[in-house]
Amino acid sequence: MRISDFTIRTKNESQCVLSWKSESESIYSWIFINGKFVIGPFMPMSLERSITIPFPQNQTNVIEIHDFDDLETIPDSCEEMPQIKPLLSWNTVEHAVKYRVYHGNFATDDETLVSEVNARQGVARMEINSPVMLNGKNGHWYWFRVESLDKYNHESENNGKLIKYFASDLPPVAELMIAKQPNNKYTFRVQNAE
Repeated sequence: MRISDFTIRTKNESQCVLSWKSESESIYSWIFINGKFVIGPFMPMSLERSITIPFPQNQTNVIEIHDFDDLETIPDSCEEMPQIKPLLSWNTVEHAVKYRVYHGNFATDDETLVSEVNARQGVARMEINSPVMLNGKNGHWYWFRVESLDKYNHESENNGKLIKYFASDLPPVAELMIAKQPNNKYTFRVQNAE
């Protein structure tokens, strides 16, 4: 079960205290930041829970807390954020000795060779992490294309299908401005960073 009601407060420059209430004292909690596992299983034998966690500064972060009643269930993060470096995979070609990976942007229609990967014998499917970091600000569509090369270094002609990918990134940190008024009251203004 995903916990949606929790509080967070700063402890120091690199840590914060995360607090929430679980449904049972004997439930195990797992914590993720930006889609990455941080802590778990955590079980303090109480309903009210607090834990100090490392916290990335000067950026927007997504925190997830998942509670499960047994150790056999290890949760996955709901969202892998940011989504700017995908895992690419393709079926192998019988006589290929290399593969060329191309990357393109639907907005500009540009395409670039970003990697050459040696073929591996006895493998039915190739996988690599994207060799480029995608710009996910406000979300963008990209494509990848893989072409095979034979032993004479001849590239296959348009055998590679376009693999569409939507990149999304977390928004930048909003700036908080505090001003003291002549009547000793404070005004607060949040300004979104561009």
